[in-house]
Formats: sequence, structure tokens, C-alpha cells
Amino acid sequence: MGIKLNLNTSPYYDDFAENKEFYKVLFRPGFSIQARELTTLQTILQNQVEKFGTHMFEEGAMVIPGHIALDTGYHAVKLQTIYSGNTVENYVENYIGTIITGHSSGIQATVVNFTKATLTGDPLTLYVKYKSSGKINISDTALVIGNSYTIINVGTTQQVDWVTLGVPVGITAVEGLVFIAISDGANVAGSGTVTPLDVDGTQVKKFFDNENISADGDISTYSAGTATATTKTTNACVIGSSTSIAEGVYFTRGHFVKCQSEELVLT
Repeated sequence: MGIKLNLNTSPYYDDFAENKEFYKVLFRPGFSIQARELTTLQTILQNQVEKFGTHMFEEGAMVIPGHIALDTGYHAVKLQTIYSGNTVENYVENYIGTIITGHSSGIQATVVNFTKATLTGDPLTLYVKYKSSGKINISDTALVIGNSYTIINVGTTQQVDWVTLGVPVGITAVEGLVFIAISDGANVAGSGTVTPLDVDGTQVKKFFDNENISADGDISTYSAGTATATTKTTNACVIGSSTSIAEGVYFTRGHFVKCQSEELVLT
């Protein structure tokens, strides 16, 4: 099959033709070597390699892994364009490989990729692999025992009375704790942690809308642990898909071609 480019033109003049049945180019001492002869010699050898490869491998076959993968759980975290007067897109590449933490949710995730904002309206986006569910610390000024608070689950909101620190009435807690939204800011003695719950009672594993995030490494001029960006105000977290190919050698068009690793975001 070979490459598509026609090399039987100036200045190469590669006139190799398989039906001529030439398998070697010979050179004689005292005679100049033509560029065409050197080019034809390469083509003869490549033709032999192609015959062997075609016998052993299908077109596009992986020779040295390399592998192709599809990830249908590709978590995206959409960011606001500006944080504290700075354009986040100018330093977004610094997030790759870091672990980011939500300041409100306590969620942690490793950043594996990003896409910049597009003209069609797609926002600046980080792609992450979640490491843990969120746990929010309750300080001694967080709750008032006996007051009414809002228990927020994804898709539902429920009013309950906080009768004892950790387990409100009518809620099945995860690890004895639930996620609450503080509405009155009153003081209380006590401490602990709370865990976000989904509608089915499982722990929520995603960042909140409109929350600040920080990384475990320096991001531009921001030091590790310092807030560096804010998630979108609505629908900040979605699940998409991506396909990737790892570095390897593949047989294509008669050649054994090295392929660099690459990832393509599908949705």
C-alpha cells in the first residue's frame, strides 16, 4: 500500500515498480551514485517490509502496546472565567496532575485534562478523577441544637429539627453524619464532620456549584492550598466521555509507525 505521496517526480524520481521484479540496487566503484538509486533502494526494502507486515498484521493492528481505551465516566468540572481579577485560562495547564479540593464540599479529585473556553459557549473545564467524598468540618459556631436546618440532597430539600449533633430526625445518616446548609448562622458548642448525601442516601462525589477550589501544588502565583478558581454557578459538574490511545507501534499502510499518547474528549 505504501505512502500516498507520489515520489516519482522531481527531485526524487523514485521509479520503483514491483512488476519489474528488482530486489537489489548495486553500486560500482569509481561511478557516482544517483539520488534516484538511493531512493529506489529504500523503496525496495520498504516493499519487502510491507509484505512481511501484511502477512503478519491486519491494517491498523497494534504491534507494540499501546492500547485504545474509552472512558464513559469522564468527570468534568466547569469553571468561571475570572477568579479574584485573574483570568483562570492563563494558568489552567498548571492544574494537570494536581489534586484539587472543594472549599465548601471537601471533595478531592485529581486533574487529568482540561479544555479552554470555546466560541460556541463551552466554558473552561477541568477533567478529573474523584479521590474521595466530601467531608465538611463543623466548627463550634456551626449549629444550634434544637434549631431547624435544611438537609440538602441532590434533587430534594427537607426541613428537619437538629435534635442532637450528627443525626437529625428522619434522616438516615452516612457514618452518622449528614450534609446541612446553615441558614441562621447561630452559635453552638460542638464539633464534627458532615457528609454530603445523594437522594438514595449514598455519598455525593462532586464539587458544589459556585465553590472555590484549591490545588495541592502551586498554581501560577497562588501557593498550594490557596483558592485559585471558582466552579460555575449552575451545573458545574457533568459526566462525559473520552477516548485515548497510549504510546505504541501500529502497522499502517505498510509501515510500523510509532504513535504518541493522545486523548480526545468526546462529550
